[in-house]
Amino acid sequence: IAALTQLLYDSQRSADIREAAIQALGTIHQPGALDALTQAALNLNDEGFVTEILTALGSRDFSETQGFFQNYLRSPTVPSDLRVAAVEALAQAQGDPTAFLLTLVSDPNADVRNAAAWALSATEATGNAGAQLLGLLQAESDAGVRARLYQALGNQESYDVPSVLTAVESEKDPAAQVAGLDLLAKTLAENPSTPGLQSFFDQTAIAQLRQIALSGPTSDERMTAIIALTRLAGTQPALQALQYVAQNATDPNVLRAAGNIANNPPHSLPGPGK
Repeated sequence: IAALTQLLYDSQRSADIREAAIQALGTIHQPGALDALTQAALNLNDEGFVTEILTALGSRDFSETQGFFQNYLRSPTVPSDLRVAAVEALAQAQGDPTAFLLTLVSDPNADVRNAAAWALSATEATGNAGAQLLGLLQAESDAGVRARLYQALGNQESYDVPSVLTAVESEKDPAAQVAGLDLLAKTLAENPSTPGLQSFFDQTAIAQLRQIALSGPTSDERMTAIIALTRLAGTQPALQALQYVAQNATDPNVLRAAGNIANNPPHSLPGPGK
């Protein structure tokens, strides 16, 4: 630990060596390694190295790093981009950072809220905060954060489907809308008898996803639409939409993804009554 800490602070060493020292300290499960990393996060002025340190800290057991992250994120001297990096680092935490991340989804900074919602969607811990996240979603004014909140809801044990369906139907932002549609597609694929969802997709959402896949504003939105359709590719309407996209898409990534599923369709999904 002492040797690695010395390398970390040695400005004569290359960035690669110093970053390797940070990563090595992150894998040592002894109090001295944790102390070395937390002190370096507070004392170093190079944001690149601090970001690496935050990543190393974030991958450790949250029970041992929670105090550091609470104090770090409350500090008025920590710049916004490092607060975002600290929150994103918790996506890799061992243990369950859900409760702490939920407090950050109400942060005044939209970038921090976005990072917290993303971390909630990416953490290995499956949360039971569906009701809280839904309330935050309904109150959120930033479309990018809403998109992340839909993703975070997908990592919860349950959520109120009719309320989310209402929110998705009222979405005006393409990125938030397609994220919500993907969440509902995931729910329908996992629970085909969910009341109201099959008819919503058959009557409205499949056509919306097909249109987004073909002409969505960004590549991410077009690919998210393909992912949502792929979740339901065992149903005839979704498979037909993918076949149509495979014949008409101009985005090469979308064309390839849709063609792969259209040419190798999965087995049919069980539907209500089957």
